[in-house]
Amino acid sequence: MGRQKEVSQIQKAWIDAGQGHVFRFWDKLTESQRQHLVSQLETIDLSLLRKLSEKVQMAPELTTERIEPCPLLDSQTPSAGMISREEAKSVGEKAIRSGRMAAFTVAGGQATRLGYNYPKGVFPITPVKQKSLFQVFSEKILAAQKCHEVQIPWIIMTSPENHLA
Repeated sequence: MGRQKEVSQIQKAWIDAGQGHVFRFWDKLTESQRQHLVSQLETIDLSLLRKLSEKVQMAPELTTERIEPCPLLDSQTPSAGMISREEAKSVGEKAIRSGRMAAFTVAGGQATRLGYNYPKGVFPITPVKQKSLFQVFSEKILAAQKCHEVQIPWIIMTSPENHLA
């Protein structure tokens, strides 16, 4: 009964914070899945989440109405108003040299559909040397660091299933 009361308090806190939608499929979850969800929710600082949500709502430049796809850069025939490939490269290199660039990899998936019981990032993808995706990415980041004489942070987002792998 104590755990059920604790879960009710957690649900109320999330609803009060305007985040009740995380319980949308609660009734469809198994008990194990419910426990997993609650344990994840307990690790989140709701007061910080509330402050960040308010900050986003108060900043008109951060609204989703302003999000548009970036223009396609056709290196062969750039259209009017589009920058050339050389200009785009120059802007990118300037961002790297000024420390405003990072590498970001979303690596939450498993490679089970490939018949591989480890994260996709460690799956050997090059045919001759059998380098993993992570190795290829890291070599490209290291080459960019060497070329521009900077440190480029590499952020890798994992899932609980492969975080330690």
